Amino acid sequence: MVGLNTKLQGLRMKVQKKQVYIFLIALFISIVKEEKAMPESASETSLKSEYKAKDLRDPFQLFKIEEKEKPEEQEQVTEEKVEEVPLPDLKIQGIVWGGSLPQAIINNKVVRVGDTIEEVRITDINKSGVTVFFKNGQYNLTTSSPISSQGLKKNP
Repeated sequence: MVGLNTKLQGLRMKVQKKQVYIFLIALFISIVKEEKAMPESASETSLKSEYKAKDLRDPFQLFKIEEKEKPEEQEQVTEEKVEEVPLPDLKIQGIVWGGSLPQAIINNKVVRVGDTIEEVRITDINKSGVTVFFKNGQYNLTTSSPISSQGLKKNP
């Protein structure tokens, strides 16, 4: 009985292999027939693309910036409208610069580098003052009365 089962399994495998070969041959034949039926001009046009949009930029071309001429009158008007905004009143009341995180007291608020107070960004804090950035300009603020070690008294 064992010998009969092994023979049946062998026959099944041969039949399955033949079925796979028949399927592959049929698939190959259908592909070849499709290629013969397709005209050559259709295969060539599918590979080429043409951009035919009217009055629109071709997205495959580099972008060109076109500058329009401005009348001189418009330039003068814009220059007159631009007025400088003064730096807000900032009073430095104290500076701590010795540690790894320098801080300052400005208008009764403790600030660090990167903080913003009254639309003014703090960019640097050192022993001589605070550097700030406001409306495309950089300003150096100093303390009104510098603190020195001579003025300090030791508590008893």
